[in-house]
Amino acid sequence: MIMGVMLRWLPLCAALLLLVGCSSASKPMEEILPATAGSWSRTTTSALDASSAPELIRQLGLKRAASATYTGPATATIRLFEMNVQTSAFELIQKWRQKEDGLAVYSGPYFIVANPNSPPEASSLLEEVRKQLQQ
Repeated sequence: MIMGVMLRWLPLCAALLLLVGCSSASKPMEEILPATAGSWSRTTTSALDASSAPELIRQLGLKRAASATYTGPATATIRLFEMNVQTSAFELIQKWRQKEDGLAVYSGPYFIVANPNSPPEASSLLEEVRKQLQQ
């Protein structure tokens, strides 16, 4: 009897071990932000505490966040928010107030925001980062 139960659970246990063994640790957020994005170069990065994220982002399932400053045509700081699911990033882009909260784009589970006081050139930085995150 015990042997029969063990044999039934063996395939499940093997599958779970395979799944855990094949999973890889995700890259730190600071490494996800590209070092260069078009004519922009990243100068600093830092992880952000989830509590510093806007309430709307936290409500929709924030996984982790980072900030980076880029220089190029101007100097701009962006924040990268990784959401638990891609649909949350899509929902954010629909609800985000671009003028008041800062320009924003999304790519998959990532929601990328330029600080509200960023120069107009920051829109090209956001687009370049978005393109690189799609790759």
